[in-house]
Amino acid sequence: YIPLIRYFSEIKKIKEAIESYAIKKNIRVKGFLGKERSWTNDLEKARKKTGLIKVKFNKETEKQFDDFIKECRKENIQLILTYTPEFIEGHSFVMNRSKIIEFYKKKSIDYNIPFLDYSNDSICKRKELFYNVLHLNKKGATIFSNRLANDLKNIIK
Repeated sequence: YIPLIRYFSEIKKIKEAIESYAIKKNIRVKGFLGKERSWTNDLEKARKKTGLIKVKFNKETEKQFDDFIKECRKENIQLILTYTPEFIEGHSFVMNRSKIIEFYKKKSIDYNIPFLDYSNDSICKRKELFYNVLHLNKKGATIFSNRLANDLKNIIK
């Protein structure tokens, strides 16, 4: 096992990580570093490059997920499944998005695990809270983090 080997050819990312840790580490609050970024055209680029995508489900991955849940139960680790907000314009980019969400809902029911589903939250409709379809900017992350923290307070025993 060699840490960070997957970043071997990505010198820029390695440099950013080192600088973030060595130089800028004091700007993080409990590990959080919000990004003051505005909307990019990543979605348009992805649509042109790949068209619509379809997430493939496979039995081995599902088995590993089930095994993970069982291992956590055995170790008395409380799990909470969470589907974070995505900007609404990206909802149609994944053809089987509803099937993905249904997968987590089913696991939640099968294993009696709370599922915090923010897939259609009001945040998803506010473009100014995102810098691309999947990533909240600093303002959005702050709003979502507060909402998540409040929801977790009602669940955690």
